[in-house]
Amino acid sequence: MRERAHLAEFFEGHGREKFEITTIQDLAHRIADRVIFSVGFGKDSSGAAPKSLGFISHRDGNRYLANCLVSARKHITVVSALEAVDLVDPSIIGCDVLREMLGEISKPSAKPVEADVNPMIADLAIRLTKLGVTTRTNFSPRLKLVASVGEKAAVIEPDWGLLGYNLSERHRLRPMMLRSLGWDYIRVPSFEMFADPEVVAQRIAIELGIEVSKKPQPLFEMEPRAFEDTHSAWGDPIDSNDQRLREDKPPHWG
Repeated sequence: MRERAHLAEFFEGHGREKFEITTIQDLAHRIADRVIFSVGFGKDSSGAAPKSLGFISHRDGNRYLANCLVSARKHITVVSALEAVDLVDPSIIGCDVLREMLGEISKPSAKPVEADVNPMIADLAIRLTKLGVTTRTNFSPRLKLVASVGEKAAVIEPDWGLLGYNLSERHRLRPMMLRSLGWDYIRVPSFEMFADPEVVAQRIAIELGIEVSKKPQPLFEMEPRAFEDTHSAWGDPIDSNDQRLREDKPPHWG
């Protein structure tokens, strides 16, 4: 940052907690949302790990590592050129806790099972995608559908998804919290999604800044009809009156 002053704005522009660099020795009693822990040592030209790991090999090294692990509120990223298998040599001072940490990190994590998407939510997501909106279902356990266009991102919340919240949380606190985090908040009544989902999708797209054509758009691309679906397969003449019957309406229909 001393050599590239133009980067200062980026590192200082992340809210109440600025980017800061410190050693694990000086990390005691300091908490941050996200922490990047760099081990800072690698193998030599012969492929062997160093016999000393700086502050980690200090007599208080285990305490320093423990402070590092509990210093992140949300997420900790470990950057290391060494793996757990590189630290099995007992002559390496104070590497036991680091070896255990790297071994736990390297274990494959079980892929979470994605919850089933509500059919009405899935249908709305398809319609929004057809209109040019980027969507993601099951974004989190409490955000079933999010949508974005450019730099605008919105939480789309059907009214049945608010079960378990009291009235104040539903209509005031929850929308305020999401807006304070940078989301637009769009609530959708379930009866509207059931009655006319295309109108709901167009309204959401317009709120996100898309110019929606008034001409109806097909939800799915039209594919060539299979022979079984043609007039010839059923023995009907090609000049059937199906289209005329579709267009005929009783006078009272207007």
